[in-house]
Formats: sequence, C-alpha cells, structure tokens
Amino acid sequence: MSNQHRNDKKTHLNKKKTRLYNSRNIKAQNNDSSYNSVDTKLNVPEFLESRKYEINAFELSQLKSKQALNSRCFQNLPRSMRRRAASHHISRIPKRLRSKAMREMKGANAPSKKVAKGRRLYKLLQRQKILKVASKMKKERYAPGDIWTKCNIRARYKEISKALDNKWNPSVRRLNNSVGAFDHSKVYSLAEPPPISIKYGKRQQKFAWIPTHIWHAKRFKMSKRFDFQVPYTPTQKCFKLMNRQNRYKAVCFDTSYRGSLVLTWRQNESLRQFLHGLLEIGPVPSSILSGKRSYTGLIYIQHKPLAFGTVYISPGEIKQMLLQVQTDNYGEFLESLKNHALLSLPQVEISDCRYSLGSIDLSGPLSLEYLSKILHLRDTSEEFKTTWASLSSHSDNSLIPIGTTVTLESYDPRLWNKAAKFPIKSEKDIYDTVIQLNNNSIVDPATILSLFSSEGRYKSYENQLSIKDLGRIQSHGTPFEKVSHSKIPLLLTKTASLRWSLVCPWYWTLPIWIQLVKIPGIKAGGLKQIYQFNFENHKLTYPYDYPWTDEGQKYNCMIGDLSRETDVRKPRKLVSLQKSEDRFSNLYDAYTCDWHNLRCAMFTIQSTKEENWLRRSSTYRSTLGSFAIEIGHTVFANKNQDKHKSAVCVVNLSIAKQASQPIRTDDSGVLVDKIPVVQVSLKVLGEGVIENNARIYEKKVCKDVHVVGFVTTGGMNLNEGKFTGLGAVYLTPYMLKNLSGPVYVRNPGKELMYACQYQFIDQ
Repeated sequence: MSNQHRNDKKTHLNKKKTRLYNSRNIKAQNNDSSYNSVDTKLNVPEFLESRKYEINAFELSQLKSKQALNSRCFQNLPRSMRRRAASHHISRIPKRLRSKAMREMKGANAPSKKVAKGRRLYKLLQRQKILKVASKMKKERYAPGDIWTKCNIRARYKEISKALDNKWNPSVRRLNNSVGAFDHSKVYSLAEPPPISIKYGKRQQKFAWIPTHIWHAKRFKMSKRFDFQVPYTPTQKCFKLMNRQNRYKAVCFDTSYRGSLVLTWRQNESLRQFLHGLLEIGPVPSSILSGKRSYTGLIYIQHKPLAFGTVYISPGEIKQMLLQVQTDNYGEFLESLKNHALLSLPQVEISDCRYSLGSIDLSGPLSLEYLSKILHLRDTSEEFKTTWASLSSHSDNSLIPIGTTVTLESYDPRLWNKAAKFPIKSEKDIYDTVIQLNNNSIVDPATILSLFSSEGRYKSYENQLSIKDLGRIQSHGTPFEKVSHSKIPLLLTKTASLRWSLVCPWYWTLPIWIQLVKIPGIKAGGLKQIYQFNFENHKLTYPYDYPWTDEGQKYNCMIGDLSRETDVRKPRKLVSLQKSEDRFSNLYDAYTCDWHNLRCAMFTIQSTKEENWLRRSSTYRSTLGSFAIEIGHTVFANKNQDKHKSAVCVVNLSIAKQASQPIRTDDSGVLVDKIPVVQVSLKVLGEGVIENNARIYEKKVCKDVHVVGFVTTGGMNLNEGKFTGLGAVYLTPYMLKNLSGPVYVRNPGKELMYACQYQFIDQ
C-alpha cells in the first residue's frame, strides 16, 4: 500500500470523531441583513431580534449546566464523616447540614414513606415478636390452649423473672445505680466477665467485649485476641493520616483488653525483692518504690519473660501494686504469678481486676491538651491545678520523664456538651514543672486507694447517670449542684516518649471515651496503629519483635503457617515463595524468621571453625560443601525440637562483645543452649526495600554461611522517608571488628541485596 493511499485513508474520519471536531468549532456568520458592509455598521435591535432564540437557548444551557455540576451536601463531606445510605437517610448527615439535605430531598421528588412512630411502632414490634413465637409453636406442634386455660400467666411470668434475676445477679452487693455498673474483681482466682446480653450472647461466650465495643464495631475491623474483641484498624484508609495525627495532634486507643491485677502487701520488706525478680532490671529505682514513677517493659516470672506491661506501686503505708499486662495467655500468667507469690510471699493478696479497671491510651504531642478539655477536676488543690495547666498547655512532652504518674478526680464528663479548655492559664515554665515532678510526688494516696479497691470503685458508680437522665438534665435545665455527685478516680502515667495511659473504673471508660472522640483534633486507632507508631519510632512491639520470648516465637510460627497455606492455594502456574527462596537458600524457611536453623548454622560454624576455612580461597568450594553436609546433620538431629519455643536469648552489646561461649549439645547432638542476639534497627542506604522476615547478611555474599539474623518488622517508615526495619542479629567475630560497617538485607524469595545502616537498641 502506498503512502499516498494511507494519507487519503486518514482524512476520512468516522462519525464519532466528526461530531467531536464539529463541537469544538465555533461557527461565525459574516453575511447578515442587519450588517451594512458599505458603512461597516451593525443595526443592533434588528440583530438581537433575529438572534433572540439562540440567546435564550444559550442562557438556558448555562443554567442547566450549573445545576448539573451541583453536588449533594452528603457528597461534599470529608471521607471520615461519610456514612452508608446518607443520600436518603437524613439522620446519617451532620445536624448542621440536615436542613439543606431536606431541601435537596424534596427537590428530588422522591416518594415519601410513612414511618410508624410511637405507640403504633411499639404495637407493630410486639405483634412481630408474638408471630415469631407462634410460628415456632406451630412448627413444634405445641397447643397453646393449656397455657391460656390452666396456667396463671402473670404468676408464671413473675416466677421466671425471679429465676433469671437470681441467675444473673452480678454480685452479692446491691447495685447503687440504674445503669447496672458494678465491680467484677475476684481474689486469688480469675474474674468473670460482665453478664452476657440475651441478644448478643453467643458472640461473647469466648471473647468478651471491651466497654467501647459497639462504638468500635461500627467503625473498625475487629480482631479476636487476648480473650477480647479488640479493635484492629479503622475501616477507612488511614496510614498517612495516622502518621500525621501522631506527629502533630493525637490518637486515642481503648486498651481495656489488657489484664489488670492489684497486689496488696501487708509487709513492705518483701516488696523490693519481689519487684527485683518481676522486672529484672537490676536494682529497683527508689522512684518506682516510692510511687513517683511507673515501669513499662517485659514482665518476668522465675527468670522467664511471660508478658509485656506496666507496673505501678502506690505510696502510703499499705503498698498496692497495679500490674497491667498484655498477653495471649492471661490465665496461665495469673496461675504462674499466684504460685510464685504464694510460695515466696504468703502475705500478698492478688485481686484480678481484668473486668474492673479499664484504660485509654493517648499518643501524640497534644494528648494532654485534649484530655484536659474533657476532665473537669474536683476537690483539687491550687498547686496541682497549676501543674496540670502547665503539663496540658505544652506540646513538647519529650521533656517529661517516662514513668511520670499523676492522680486526678473528675466529675462526670458527660455533664458538659462540648469540650472546654482548662480554665487556668499556665504561666509556669515547663522546665520548672519537670523539676517539680522529679522532686515531688503529685499522687494522692486516697485516690489510689479508691481506684485500686473494690469498695472505692463501687462508690464511684453511685447514682451514675444514664443517657435518659442526661437528656432530662439538658432539656429541663437542672442545676449543676444537683447532678454533680459523681467522683471518678483516675491514674495517668507516661508509658513512652509521646504516649500516656489513663486508668479508670471499668464502667467509666465509655463515658470518657465518648467525650474524648468528640474533639475534632483527635482520632481513634487500634492495634495496627500502635504497631505502626512503634515501628516509625524504632520501638519494639510485643510480641511481634520479641523472638526471644515463647509468645513471640509462637506468633512467628503462626504467621508462617498462615502464609504457607495462602501460598498453597495459589494457581500452579505461579511460583511459590518457598521455591523462589530455594534458589538462594537451602536452609531457611521463606515464611518465617527461622531462628532454629540459624542456631544450627552458628553451632556448625563454631564446631567446624568455618570462618578460618573461608579465608583460604583455594578451599572455598570444598569448605562450602562440608558446611552444607555438617549443617544437614545438625538440622536432622534437632528436627524434633518444639518450633514454638524460642531458640535465642537477648543480650546487651557489652555482653555480646565478650568472648562468646560455645553452644553445647547433649549426647544425641541436640542443641541445649540458646544463641545470644542483639536488637538492631535498620535503615536502607540509598534505595531499597525491607520486608518482614528478611535475611540479614554480614557480607554482600548470598550464602547461608553469612546469615547473622532476621528482620522481624520491615516496611516504609514515613518519619524517615525510606524503608526501615527492626530485627536481631548474632554478632560474629567479623561484625565485632566492623561495628561501623553496613549489613546487607535480602527479602524472602528475592535476589537483590540492599546495604543498610544499623543501630543497636537498648531496652
């Protein structure tokens, strides 16, 4: 075909393109009767009269296009405020926009539906319930005549109600409020969860609900962990949003799923010894023993890490210790603690307050400022008000020492419709406040006793207001003095550089939470956001980044099994991750951090003196062959070991620098000792990607002999602007000589290796 023929073919456009080009052309008419070409004058009235139809059509099209571009009010809402079915459901639109939404709905000429209200709705619901019962009776072929003729229905109804009250009686103590708030604590045994509602009973048989469960269930993805239904992450995309919130504003978390224990001492002599074994941080600081500071970290029982939590000792003659722990095996932890305490300290009383104490965590620089807007202090000295105003008015919380603890007593926060600023302005310098916190304790022993004792929590629930009571108070204008009887004991402690934890009675958690999330500058987060914030600040998260604990290794194996099952279900034409990894490693599992095989590799290197062999380039290939054979024998001898038990132990850098002890085995070749590892944080030098379970190499050689550790958590760090990771490494003699040099990271199943800078983490 010639070029001329092709050009001619291109000139013939189809109908669609012809219409498109014609619509872009503006036609002009040069010849018109109202235009005098000789005098070059235009007769305007005559011209307008001839073009009257076109002008009116043009104006009408402008109006129609303007109306077509208009959007409904629910479409202009920010993403966080949008709700399902808001186009026709007026109650799902914010109150300030409802009048506009009603006008839009009326303009849409939508058919209005008559909704039953009041007494008519109640009768319809009752009829529906009766018909359900009748259908079941008909299905079971049960004749209701005996009930109506021979039985006294009213007496029978009272009898059944009495039996139900006896069965569901929450405690021997009589309720002192109309909302059903009471104390659930038990001494020397596991506490029972609150009574299960009839409607949602099956959902709470194995996993209890936190106080804010219904609020979270509408907005969050829930996860079954710690014997609770735990908020995992918001349903909306919020990765970058939460990072900004944590850096500039605040994020709140309901952490009532943590187990709470209160230990009471009658003799204070044994307290220091007990704390020394519980924390294993060396000599216990006097600030922790006196009640000025709290401790947050791993909890040990008989030299074995079993949980992660917070410990606080109350001041006063009778010492009480609050122990808040996060663990999947709370029952086993309580049994271990009880057996250990009863053997060594028979005078200690252990109360399980798992369903008696709730907690709310706040993260971010404005956490205390937002908290001060909803907590209205009562019976507080002027000195404490000045200190509280200074703490809540400064956004730089990094100056306040970690572990700082204060106590507060507050009114019912629901008595205020809107969040209000703390009435006292701070004229005190933050440095003077920090010096005061270091020298003096601002903890009230009476408030601590009220919070840690069952009687004190029971008293705080006295005449607690219901939602109907609050509605009557607002509509009738009841004086504040008649409804300000509530007195909530609170404990506020700093657990991390930008994180605070508020401990309160269980049934006061929801009222505080509802008022807190009404503040526009604060957002609610879940377990995933806690994990994200710790990772971005190079902090370890329990149990993900604690492979030297049994719970961390168990989590590692569980995630590996789930990933392996997901990979098996993929189509056969796709190469599995394990097959991709087998191209570079014949030793390590692609789906987990394979600490057990790393221990076998380190033992083989020590026993065969592999590093001395690798220096001889002439025997390099034979050395690698002998290493593969020896490590195969070691792995085979240890194949029956429990993979859910940890194979490593964490040590400090100073201990790791010392001469390493050889790994011992028994007569059958089974490894006995754990290998010592050091915690590190990694940052990519240049461009690169770090994923979970990535392998850490001491040299840029993709061989199993050079693997020294694994990345437990890796991903994009928005604070750094590049990929970072958290992990642990075994310090080989080569790394001890080159501590300032880089290490190399390779992701599972990938070939590329990335140079990374690393820093040691001290816990």
